[in-house]
Amino acid sequence: MDEYKEVYNDGTIRLTRSKHGWGMQMPPAATTILVRNGKVILIEDKKTEKDRWLWNCPGGMIEGNETTAQAAARECEEETGIIPTKLEKFASIETDFPSTHVDYFIGSGLEQGERAPWVEAKLENIGQVKEHTWDELYDFAVNYQLRDPRFVVAVLLLAKQTELLKSHGLI
Repeated sequence: MDEYKEVYNDGTIRLTRSKHGWGMQMPPAATTILVRNGKVILIEDKKTEKDRWLWNCPGGMIEGNETTAQAAARECEEETGIIPTKLEKFASIETDFPSTHVDYFIGSGLEQGERAPWVEAKLENIGQVKEHTWDELYDFAVNYQLRDPRFVVAVLLLAKQTELLKSHGLI
């Protein structure tokens, strides 16, 4: 039997190796487009100090026994200090490397919460939280101004769901 040894684990990505190859595991994630008064709330995001700021929405890995909706709401509060009381899943984006998925939600019914201490302490590169129109978000998607390529795909999928966009006052 081939024995895998852990060579890296940052709590998000786990990398293992055996005499026959490498293995990579990454838990599924949840991400939310927050909507308030017909606008979407995005965060500035950069992965390293050398990157430029790009737009993203709050999201991250599903922890423990959380549902994707619970993870989505938790990530919103941690990263923006905003809690969505209503979440509607509109897409699930599968990725091949590593094999996982991200569920995308529209969050509404927003309540004030508290940003996580690690965000307030600037331990992650999260910048300003800002409202944008749906047209601006769509332009960001097609003009390389979003952080995550999966988010680009989610925005393009959402663009085809006109009834959902109308129900949130985005179009």
